[in-house]
Amino acid sequence: RLAAVSGDSKSAEYYAQQDLPPVLPLARLRQVLQQVADVQEDWQPEIQALWRIGHNQSTAREVSGLWTVAPHLLVDRQGAGELGGQAGCKGPVHQYFLNGIVTAHGTLCRSLQRVLLCSNCEVPEDVPPKAFVTCCADALNEMRNANQLESICVRGPGGEAVQRLILEEMAN
Repeated sequence: RLAAVSGDSKSAEYYAQQDLPPVLPLARLRQVLQQVADVQEDWQPEIQALWRIGHNQSTAREVSGLWTVAPHLLVDRQGAGELGGQAGCKGPVHQYFLNGIVTAHGTLCRSLQRVLLCSNCEVPEDVPPKAFVTCCADALNEMRNANQLESICVRGPGGEAVQRLILEEMAN
């Protein structure tokens, strides 16, 4: 009954047979979600949403909904100690989920947009800078109008390109 899947993907049944505890640490949960080939109907809605976000199959509405009810699932706790800019921020969004978040169709909630911009998110090279800036357009406009653009802080291989694009966009 195990699904034979291309690459390193495995079925949820495979992992169910591996004596996984009922509650996984978030790092282990991300590893399992990366390797499971398909979302499972019997998973909790939040876990289904995480799988879709990680596999770039989510909408901005779903991402925003998850951010509203369970932001800790999307946050990189290891990077939380290096926060800059936004007071009360829960931490940077984990880079595994960034591509799925910024390419999700629709408009993200503004609180998530601000966290993407102001919490030292580590932007990998595979995240398109234009998509990152576009998904944060509402927060960028608010920040520009409130003279808060100096609080933008993104890092990583794609972070410089994102910052450069923001400067170009805001100059126009």
